[in-house]
Amino acid sequence: MMELREVKLFGARRERTFRTAATKFLEENRHKRSLERDARSLAILDPYVGALPLRRVHHDTLQPYVRSRLESGISPGTINRDLAVVRRILNLSARLWRDEADRPWLDTAPLIQMQRHPNKREPYPLSDEEQRLLFSELDGHLAAMALFKVNTGLREKEVVNLRWHWEVPVPELETSVFIIPRS
Repeated sequence: MMELREVKLFGARRERTFRTAATKFLEENRHKRSLERDARSLAILDPYVGALPLRRVHHDTLQPYVRSRLESGISPGTINRDLAVVRRILNLSARLWRDEADRPWLDTAPLIQMQRHPNKREPYPLSDEEQRLLFSELDGHLAAMALFKVNTGLREKEVVNLRWHWEVPVPELETSVFIIPRS
């Protein structure tokens, strides 16, 4: 009751919990393909920061979560994906979401530092033998796509979004290239 009085009479900002912001995030992002992953991350984070006011969610208050996950053998990359969801919610709270008086839910979004990958494998080129072994396990059309990806460095999404009508023959080189429209 006192908080409502402060909000109405004196323009104080209503305290919202991280859980409230997380719920709003999930409701607004039902279209996201990764929504299920985000929901799992938020469920794991909830015991650590769910009940905290938004202004109290920052790098230091997330450290018990980070330590616990690292101790249970979770990779820094997985932890970083979870922290990215927290960062997104805090940014939305500071930049987009507004209260009844048209003020942001949060004054500023804190910096959330990501975890380093101490034992992250360095990328390396496939040897000829590894490449032959990989391609021998793939069906014809997949082997052709994999060979194209290896030779161009394109990511899977970029390759599968190519269209045949973008292919242009280059007879002088006895090959063809894809010309991707500007749009």
